[in-house]
Amino acid sequence: MPHLSPLHPHRTLTFFLGLSVGVEVLTANGAAQSITGKTQAKQDLGKALLKAALVLQLAVMGILLGVAGTYHRRAARAGILTKHAGKADIKNVLITLYCSCGLITIRTIYRTVEYFAAAALHPPYTADESISPLIRYEWFFWVFESMLMIVNSALLNWRHPGKYLPKRNNIFLRPDGTERVGEEFKDKRPFLLVLFDPLDLLGLVLRTDKKWWLDENLPTPAEAEARKAEEQREAGAKESSSTRS
Repeated sequence: MPHLSPLHPHRTLTFFLGLSVGVEVLTANGAAQSITGKTQAKQDLGKALLKAALVLQLAVMGILLGVAGTYHRRAARAGILTKHAGKADIKNVLITLYCSCGLITIRTIYRTVEYFAAAALHPPYTADESISPLIRYEWFFWVFESMLMIVNSALLNWRHPGKYLPKRNNIFLRPDGTERVGEEFKDKRPFLLVLFDPLDLLGLVLRTDKKWWLDENLPTPAEAEARKAEEQREAGAKESSSTRS
């Protein structure tokens, strides 16, 4: 249902992938500076980068849930969540997404609070220095880090989104509710352009970003299979005729 997406379907993956890469770059630089920094100023800079990365992780999760929630609301208003449950069970996909995001968000909140508390400590520690229970007691780590990720892995194995979606990612629902076969949802732009412009703002300005899923002449899955079979027969006939000659 690309017509209901708040973001262009071709750009959704690259957009969130770009945000995740940015978070990982901040995390890597922050960890390196906080550990290997030769001066206190560089170590403090590393800690600040790590704090920023953790907060950005929460922001990215908020954006993802906002996009998913908007899509969910539009699909519910269109009645697609119930009408087409047998073909593409979007409701179950969204439930899995919400549960997984909830587990990851709880874990990220724990990691953020824990690191902010750890960054406030200045070794050598004194007996009078207040150390957060999140750092002192290991069970917090086992509950809010390890167990949550084990549950999340089990959830994705039990309710993998692939169970509820078409096997081919170029099959989609048009606004009238009919299934059509179009282009695969891949960003075909050059890698550097995808990296620096994940939302294809240049395409919006130049009006080169086409919404091909609105084309009424796109075939249904049955018609696409028939065309493919016909093309294979024609190719086989040409090959046999060339072999005879």
